[in-house]
Amino acid sequence: MNDSLLAPLSKADVEELPVDEIQVLDELQMRRPDAMSSKARAEDATARQRLIDDIAKSLLDDAEFESMPIKVVVCMPESDDCGWGPEVEVNCLVDGFHRLAAYTKAKRKTIRTQRVKGEWSQAKDVATIQNNHSKTVPVDPSQQRQQAWELVNRHLDRDLEVLVKPWSARSIARNTRVNHQTVNTMVKRAIVLGSGSGSMHWREARSDRQPYELSELDRTRHLLQITMELIDKAQNESELGVMLRVLQDEADGNLGYDLDVDEYADRLLAINMAGEEEF
Repeated sequence: MNDSLLAPLSKADVEELPVDEIQVLDELQMRRPDAMSSKARAEDATARQRLIDDIAKSLLDDAEFESMPIKVVVCMPESDDCGWGPEVEVNCLVDGFHRLAAYTKAKRKTIRTQRVKGEWSQAKDVATIQNNHSKTVPVDPSQQRQQAWELVNRHLDRDLEVLVKPWSARSIARNTRVNHQTVNTMVKRAIVLGSGSGSMHWREARSDRQPYELSELDRTRHLLQITMELIDKAQNESELGVMLRVLQDEADGNLGYDLDVDEYADRLLAINMAGEEEF
């Protein structure tokens, strides 16, 4: 994808488009609730529905109220599941899923829209980046890593075993808010796993070794490795205490070799920051 497609979208003229002319496609809904814990998934669904309800109420209470424009890429979808016919370009929604749902619920006929013409692959990339940077219902770290993994698989030249420019580990990391070293690891894993890596979840792809396959020596090495990673993650004494707790849980076998230690650590850090005690 050409990174400059994001700039034209943000600068595109705002126009009123009929709500029923905007296509909501599953392939462009880049949130990944299946990457979250069941509790986090339920909380995320509740927050997203609350946002839709709040916007819809504002629209119903005030006929003059308008939300921020949604963003659309005019392109030809990869599949024709909706029966548009061959080589038909449609208005593919890439940002503003909650807003469009609210306008539909409030029975508004049109919605303010910014749109540009592009390719289907560009639409997928823009959808990933735009949804990742949402502030209304933030994307949690586990989803961000899954989005980064999908970008790696989408832009990896498997013959040359490198990311296709303008993408790099750092640009994917910057756009998904994932550490670039983690993205480098993703590239290596995608190369090792081959063409089938794109159909795997990052939780599955990150390691092909299960806890029961680890020798005591391997287990010790693993704990030493994540000890260094967790120390780097801590910014102060309080956070260091959180990291020690994560390490202890891992050492006690409460997490498991393939569970996302980063996700667990981030969750405890958030709780620690909020001054709550949930565990």
